[in-house]
Amino acid sequence: MGRVFKWLLAIALLVVGILAIAAVILVAVFDPNDYKDQIASLVKDKTGRELRIEQDIRLTLFPRLGVALGKAQLSNAPGFGKQPFARVGSASVSLKLLPLLRKRIEVDQISLDGLALNLMVDKQGRDNWSDLLAGESKREVERSGPSEASPASIEALRIGGLDVRNLTVDYEDQRTGSSQRITLRQLRTGEIVPGSDVPVTLELAARSDQPPADAVVKADATLKIAPGLRRFEMPDLRAKLQLRADDTPPIDAALRAGLVYDLTADRFALSSLKLTRGDVRLTGELRGTALSTAPRLDGSFSLAAFSLRALLTELGIPPDTRDPKALSRFALDLHLAKTPKRIELDDLVVRLDDSTLKGKAAIAGSGKPAIDFDLAVDRLDLDRYLPKRAPASNTGAAVSPKAPAEKPLALPVGPLRELDLDGRLRIARLTLNGLHLNDAVLAVRAKRGVIALKPLAARLYGGSLSVNAAMNLSARQPVWTIDNQLKGVQIGPLLRDLNGKDPLITGTANLSGKLKTRGLDDAAWRRNLDGSARFSFLDGALQGYDLAGIIRQAMAALKGRHLELKGPRKTDFAEMKGSLRIRHGVARNDDFSLKSPFLRVRGKGAIDLPKERLDYLLTAKLVGSLKGQGGEDLDKLKGVPIPVRIRGPFRDPSIKPDLQSILKEAAKRKLLDKVKAKAGGKLDGVLKRAGGGGLDKALKGLFH
Repeated sequence: MGRVFKWLLAIALLVVGILAIAAVILVAVFDPNDYKDQIASLVKDKTGRELRIEQDIRLTLFPRLGVALGKAQLSNAPGFGKQPFARVGSASVSLKLLPLLRKRIEVDQISLDGLALNLMVDKQGRDNWSDLLAGESKREVERSGPSEASPASIEALRIGGLDVRNLTVDYEDQRTGSSQRITLRQLRTGEIVPGSDVPVTLELAARSDQPPADAVVKADATLKIAPGLRRFEMPDLRAKLQLRADDTPPIDAALRAGLVYDLTADRFALSSLKLTRGDVRLTGELRGTALSTAPRLDGSFSLAAFSLRALLTELGIPPDTRDPKALSRFALDLHLAKTPKRIELDDLVVRLDDSTLKGKAAIAGSGKPAIDFDLAVDRLDLDRYLPKRAPASNTGAAVSPKAPAEKPLALPVGPLRELDLDGRLRIARLTLNGLHLNDAVLAVRAKRGVIALKPLAARLYGGSLSVNAAMNLSARQPVWTIDNQLKGVQIGPLLRDLNGKDPLITGTANLSGKLKTRGLDDAAWRRNLDGSARFSFLDGALQGYDLAGIIRQAMAALKGRHLELKGPRKTDFAEMKGSLRIRHGVARNDDFSLKSPFLRVRGKGAIDLPKERLDYLLTAKLVGSLKGQGGEDLDKLKGVPIPVRIRGPFRDPSIKPDLQSILKEAAKRKLLDKVKAKAGGKLDGVLKRAGGGGLDKALKGLFH
């Protein structure tokens, strides 16, 4: 800000200098237009820029010595195109002659209309104004010391007033593709006399394209100018502001503040700041130091509690939240510290409804800023802020079983590749998708196109969750990796809260896995999934599947009877475990194991995630008595392998015992019992002595 002020001052001095040169020529020859070329040559020598005066310089002699400049323009710096760096529509200034005899400078009025400045930063970070500032700084050093104007001459200065209209500054940054325009529509002052109060009115407009927004400021103030023109005060600045973003109603606000600008100390202070807009009230203060060398801003701001929901609704963007009272209270406190290379937010406190966030954040650099933060939240229910659930259809129309096509995840890949982020977020109590987590910690780091969560950890449902995940955007397709562990979690309550339905499985869950996939939609993630995983569930049940009951029904059907199962349909187990090998979205498991008081189950099979189908073969053995369990007495099948085939889509798989295998095993057992009863132990002894291994082994060989 200090450099821009110095640059604008240099431009103003250039315009006044031209007028002064014209006044000198007036005294000598009365026609400065004959010296346009000499004036342009002088500017070329001092700035390296081309000055073109397009209209005549007009003079007045009495009762005031005055000069008026018409259209003129100053060329741009080399490498910044043919567009003029500065243009002026008209400028004029006049001096009263009689006060000059008393060694007093009394300017009637300074008028400036249509000054346009084009500021630009190219893709390499070079700008088109530093060369002018460097030259001006050198001349300031040369003029310093004894040759500097005495305070007495400055104090004798009087200006009848300023009238500046249509001053436009266009700023373009080719590194970011952003542009802004500031237009001083009008600036008018009363008589300017050091040591006195000067009334000031101005109207300012600004336009930004990132984000698209317009602002208009109208201000009134009393300016106090200290003798020596080194200190300026506005003890009661009043302004009205209007902000308009694309496709939203305008925001009107009022501003009051006190402003002090001290050139000697090279600082400013904005105090007693009050910005109000309806129920929205921002208060604070801001100080700037070392403005011309190493500018630093320090400030504290407080935003009083207001209804963010009401404000958004008024702006035409009513929030769609599941909780109609969400966003009803928002407040903010922070301390700001800014240097040319870093912005820091300390003592940050954000209050949103029942949640309070505290911490700090910082942004370093400009073109590709590095962001770091350390934040903590006491409680946060994210479900309150999710969109409302769509109502269930009551039309009765048939629903197609074919799922709609997946839409790719809309990731801003370009900006994410440039992201430089290092932060930590802690949430004491978190609700997300119905899940309740405690002591959640999210550590995130982004660098060179890789965004990593190391770790995402929390306590939940009697256990713990730990996840290390990463998204690599440097490849043609984003690559996702996940290394997760779930320990000692009560899976039943977790699934019930997550889905709002009775869970398929209950018990204490322990899960771990290392997975990798790529793509931007769910179908691609499933199709490209590779990795491995292990699972175990202790002291739980498979809900909705009564494996023993299914076997009893099958046995009853073999005898021509129908068996109606009673009681809850579930399979209790003491332990269920296994491992998975995943390749191209197909998970294969060869070591499935389930132990219950009455059953031992082993199995193997495949889970096809892209096709959403499974194909499993379980082999169950009865190890305990099923009497009193509400069904057929299957003690005769104790120890007999009972194959059960599970096959079909995830939504509705078929579960069928292999009846032929059961019949074959039962018949073998029956024949074996008969042979043993007739032959007794004699035949068994003969076979053993002959090396045959006994009667059991011999009979079993007949069936294999």
